[in-house]
Amino acid sequence: MQQAVRDALIAFMAASAEAQAEATKEAQKAGIAHARANDDGTKFRGRKPTFTWDTLTIVQDLLNQGVGVAEIAETTGLARQTVYRIQKQPERQAAALAAWYPRRTYAHLNDNKKELRNDKESYNLTERTEIPEEF
Repeated sequence: MQQAVRDALIAFMAASAEAQAEATKEAQKAGIAHARANDDGTKFRGRKPTFTWDTLTIVQDLLNQGVGVAEIAETTGLARQTVYRIQKQPERQAAALAAWYPRRTYAHLNDNKKELRNDKESYNLTERTEIPEEF
């Protein structure tokens, strides 16, 4: 009898916890939908990217040169999955960066080109592609 009561109590607690988890998920979904609907670009930005504009540019340069994903990940300190995401969806990754970090102007990147070119040897870049104006 005592074991049956214990089992029923455990089953009740498990069902309560599951119901609470589902309610929390639904509330979170509703909150995200509300934030997206009433967003001015500053409230709901998604997850913060693990890379910067400079890292994105370096990864794209290395990918264009045919360097392997694992080598790029090791060189830049990013996870391989991050490099794959940049490779498959560069526009989406740039949009994620733009949401978190102010969009840089072309003139600002021109100032950094000299610094990036000086780092060419450390990243084994054979040639530097031009930075697009939209960055």
